[in-house]
This record gives sequence, C-alpha cells and structure tokens, in this order.
Amino acid sequence: MLANETVLILGAGASADLDIPLGHELIFEIAKVANRLADPIQTALENHAPSDWRVDEVEMSPGAQVRQLQGRLLNAAPRSIDRFLEENPSLANVGRLAIAGALLPKERPDYFALHPKRSIWYQWLWGEVYDVAKSWRDLRLSIITLNYDRTIESFLRHVCQNFYEGLDSEAVDKIVSKFNILHLHGDLGPLDRVPFGGTELHKGANLNLKRIAALLGKSAAGIKLMHEGGNYREAQGLLSRAKVVCFLGFGFHRDVMNRLFSGPAVGRPAGQRAVIYGSSKGMTEAERAQVKSFFGSTGFSNAPYIDLHPGDCRETLRAKPVITIAPEALGLREENLLDKI
Repeated sequence: MLANETVLILGAGASADLDIPLGHELIFEIAKVANRLADPIQTALENHAPSDWRVDEVEMSPGAQVRQLQGRLLNAAPRSIDRFLEENPSLANVGRLAIAGALLPKERPDYFALHPKRSIWYQWLWGEVYDVAKSWRDLRLSIITLNYDRTIESFLRHVCQNFYEGLDSEAVDKIVSKFNILHLHGDLGPLDRVPFGGTELHKGANLNLKRIAALLGKSAAGIKLMHEGGNYREAQGLLSRAKVVCFLGFGFHRDVMNRLFSGPAVGRPAGQRAVIYGSSKGMTEAERAQVKSFFGSTGFSNAPYIDLHPGDCRETLRAKPVITIAPEALGLREENLLDKI
C-alpha cells in the first residue's frame, strides 16, 4: 500500500497527453459536432433524453435548440462550455449531447501502449503505484477527476489485462476499484453501456443515426455541468482523510475550490495540515501565491506545505514524491518540511 492516504485531483490539463480537447479546443469541437451530428442530437432530445432533463419544460423545440447552439456558441466567445450553458439553461440539454459527441471519439485506446514518440503520465503513475503497492488490498489512493472522459479507468483496465497473465474481467475490475476514481461532475457513461471511444461515431459515411442518437442519450445522461453541483460530499470525505493531495492539470477554479475545501467536512485539527503538490504550467507567481493564500484561509494547508511545480503533469510527478513521500516527513515542522521531501 502507499505510505499515506493520497488524493490526486485531475483537471482538464490532465487529459492533454491523450489529446482530449480542452478550453477553446473543446468549444470548437462542440461547435463542429452540433453541425455534423445535428440530426442524431435532435433525435436524442426527442426520444432518448433522461426523464430528469425535463425536456418538456424547455420552450424551444429540439430543432430550435440545435440551431441556437450552432449559431451562438462560437459568437459568444465563452471561456468554457460550462459558463456558456450556465447562462443559457434552455441549451443545457443539447449542450450535454454535443459534449458527449465531441468527447467520445477522442477516447483512444491506442494512446495507452508505450510509444517511442509519446508518453502519457498515466504510465508513470502505474509504474510508481505498482512498485509500492505490493498488494491491491488497501491502496490508499483516490483520484478525483473533473473530466468527463473515462481514460484513466480505461487505461488501468488496459494495463491490468496485459500485465497479469490469465486475469479475468472481474479481477481486473477489483484492481481498478482500488484506485477509487470519482468523477466529480459525472462522466460519459458506464463502460458496459457506452463503449470506450463511442465506436458508432467512427464509421464515417455509414453512421447509423438512430444508434448514434441512443448512444448520445446514454452518454450525456451522466454529465453534470459545473453549476449543477456534483459529487462534492464524497470528494470532501476523501480529502478530509488525505495526507497528500496533488493537483494535476488543474485550473484552480475558485468556485470548484470553494466547494471542495470550504466547510467543516474538510476541516482539520490544529497542527494537522495536508501536504499539497500541484502542476502549475502557465501560471504566474501571483496566481500561485493566490492558491497558497486560499489554502491558508481554509485551514486545510498553508504555504510551507504547498509546492506548485511550474511544469506539466509528467514533470510534476517526476519531480515530486507524490506517491513515495515518507510518513515521517509529514511530521516535520513547517519551516523544514519542503527542504526534507
């Protein structure tokens, strides 16, 4: 097992190694999907929408919703798709379907194997965890991801199936479950109902519109937009027990930070602080200082316990002992902590 209760928190940048679009790239993909898959999206709204979407309460027809998304998304120049849909609640359902249509084809299993010209930080994580785990009974690692894609759990299934001889599906599932993966805002659907990569979307001109509509409906049902809440209570429970927290590809969005770390659910006794690591590629020193100040105000951690690396996910994990930090290092006095680990 790992020496300490450890939580990884994954933002959009954590999927960048796998060419999952983020930010403006995702908005462009959604806009393309709203045009290319307009018919199946409309059919999904009409015939495959989950009951809790309350489709009947939206004044616009399904066709009008698709046209509105097509015509306004890029012209609105939003910073994120969540922010656009928060301001346009009548487009939330069609937006979820378009998100599913944009992200499913980007889930690519060919990225999981070792390759001479690229690598993904998932491979590093697997190697480090395997070296220290010894037994899969109690891993003491949790992964909270803000991403809808299912690449992390699918990668773990892939490597387990190929690393161990004769391992059946049930045994693989047990190992993957030890990583305790929590999608904070939902995901693209359970893998047994929505195949990884959305295979129906890869058939070129032979697209079956009815099957695609059903697939998009099943996939979008699991998506929660940021302003709609999420699995925050469960996430806070994981964080309240954590001794090491590492942010990877995370934007430190203030609303998400407040929901995760504010309140008694993640409070800590006096003198007990979590060690915090994080990738901070592209952030300024002032922005890093704001993150440290935020944690000091919540009591979850404070500056001597916080180390934000200027690199990306892989560089941060290689530079910092996220998985291998010694338990005794966590008991050091504040002024000496980061010099010792």
